[in-house]
Amino acid sequence: MVIFLSFVIGIFLGSFLNVLIDRLSTDRPFVKGRSYCENCKRTLKPIDLIPLVSYIMLRGKCRFCHKKIPFRLFFVEALVGVTAVVLSLGLLGGFGIFQTILLGIILFCFIGIFFADIVYGIIPDLLVVVSALASLA
Repeated sequence: MVIFLSFVIGIFLGSFLNVLIDRLSTDRPFVKGRSYCENCKRTLKPIDLIPLVSYIMLRGKCRFCHKKIPFRLFFVEALVGVTAVVLSLGLLGGFGIFQTILLGIILFCFIGIFFADIVYGIIPDLLVVVSALASLA
């Protein structure tokens, strides 16, 4: 049950990480505004925002314009979900909760930095600062 819960929490964190990757890399505020299709600019419905499930249900295409949704979004969600499971296994194996949380923050920031650099060719300052602060702690 812990592994399943960790995966579910992880895929939602991965979905938020995708928002950070896209919005920090294009100078859009990440705490304000609804998610929308990059092609047709229509606001996504809540059912379209369920990590992994909505990508599979929509067969990787926008509900409105039927353009392809980048596979990266699915991959980042799955990767962060698996990373959360590995972190929870470490927690169950005797790691301290504080170290596990800090390691999770660092890993999630590095995943964000990696994909922001690949897709947009930039490294968002916020992700660098957060990972540096977590590393120092």
